[in-house]
Amino acid sequence: MFRNEDTGPKLWFNEIWATKSIAKREFQKNNYEIAAQYCEKVLAVSKNDLDTRILLSKCQQKLFKPKLAYTNHMLAEDQFPDKLSVLENRASIMLENDEFEKSLITYLNISKKKVKPIDFTLGVLKLSQIINNSTNLSKKKYKERCLGNTVMKLAELGGLDNTEALNSILSKTKLTCKKKKQSFYLGRLAEDKRFFEAVLESGGPRPPFYKAEKKLLNNMKRVVDSLDVAYDQLYKRKQLFIYRCEKPKMKGDRLSTQINNSNLVKDMTHLTICKYLNLITYLLIQNQIKEAKLKTELMIEFMENNSYESNIILNKVYQCFGMAQYVLFQNINRWNIEKNHRRMLIFLGATKSNIPLQESLFGPFEINPKRTLNKLRARLEKSKSTMEMSFIYYEKAKCYLELGYDNLKNARNKATRCLQLAKEIKNQTWIVNALILLVSIEFQLDNKPKCCHILYKAIAIAYKLQVPGVLIFLEKVAKMIFETNAIHVTRTEKKIMEVLDFMPDVSTRMNAMYKFKRLITMPINL
Repeated sequence: MFRNEDTGPKLWFNEIWATKSIAKREFQKNNYEIAAQYCEKVLAVSKNDLDTRILLSKCQQKLFKPKLAYTNHMLAEDQFPDKLSVLENRASIMLENDEFEKSLITYLNISKKKVKPIDFTLGVLKLSQIINNSTNLSKKKYKERCLGNTVMKLAELGGLDNTEALNSILSKTKLTCKKKKQSFYLGRLAEDKRFFEAVLESGGPRPPFYKAEKKLLNNMKRVVDSLDVAYDQLYKRKQLFIYRCEKPKMKGDRLSTQINNSNLVKDMTHLTICKYLNLITYLLIQNQIKEAKLKTELMIEFMENNSYESNIILNKVYQCFGMAQYVLFQNINRWNIEKNHRRMLIFLGATKSNIPLQESLFGPFEINPKRTLNKLRARLEKSKSTMEMSFIYYEKAKCYLELGYDNLKNARNKATRCLQLAKEIKNQTWIVNALILLVSIEFQLDNKPKCCHILYKAIAIAYKLQVPGVLIFLEKVAKMIFETNAIHVTRTEKKIMEVLDFMPDVSTRMNAMYKFKRLITMPINL
């Protein structure tokens, strides 16, 4: 695709257009990582392409990379500060970063114009919903619907370029709260709290969690309790977009409100961790493991930046990851027999890879396993949590498994280390996960007797965990072991098969196979 010249890499116009089209299509399919890669290809040769820069920023927002999203947005804003797409992206980034004041003002400044793009109207409505959800929690304290109805009217009043003008308008509005100059916390706590309360009222998460739901329920109860305790602190700590917090008044020797109180700052840190925890748990319950991993990375970064060390929190998080991984190893009832059979063959490495089926077993597919290994290695050096270390070694084993037959022994070493750590902390879920992974690895290494020995150990522990779908899957695998042979595919052969899958017709595929065969058999030293 690239053409090298003295001035550097270039793309022809039609190649740029095609690459941008692929990026947009992948974004619409929710393949944000792939879309971001195509955007980067275009920007490597056309730095001033505004639409591609904005699309890359949006991909990074979806991938929970706020710093990169903001950096790319600023590059676009420096060149085209008044473009509608740039303004919309600025408001979107601020909304994702919980900067509701700036986000709302940006949306409203465009919405009040004669030409109202649909994205800006939807942005105002979305923020209106957040306002209603966040200020109607405690009806004893706050007037019902005190702010939601005023938001759309503000767009017609004008003068919304700064907080002072907004302050002046709202101070004259009858629909504001009874207590003037009251600070509101505009977070997504209401939505989070309602979700967990609904789950608790329904008796907990639905199967296949079974006995494991007790741990999740306890975690949820702590989240709800933390939110209840934090409300009063939060409403004093963070404002909406109406008034700035007044200077604290003295009552004798004590302050009625102290904004910079160290205890209050600590409470806010606790609450932020709490928000991360309940979101990660929610994503895992929804089987969105990839998104949960990204959120966990953000939580760890936040904890490191705030010198917040707590192995208990990390243990809980990675305990949930262990349960989420464990329930993937089960027979999928909604699939037919043929599809479940092929899924088991992929587990044993006895057929060529299929990414959707592979993800149904081992979670998100790693596009670049070597880069992931480097990230995991760096995280392992910092980790002090044994549960987290078990997770890291498990992920490293999966990466080596994806790298092909030549790396199976490395995968076995990492999975064995994961098993040792899981036994140290006596975590049954991670023990079974490590054993099941070792079954796949040993089968591909042609160690069928050892493979069966490990599998029967996993089945014995799985009976105690009482998730029927996993037992069905493992028992079917046990029957297949002596009827199936593993396919030994090198990394190069795996790449060749992936390329051949994209060929449009049989003749093109046969021609490509012939050329690949000639390349493989060609002597290295001519």
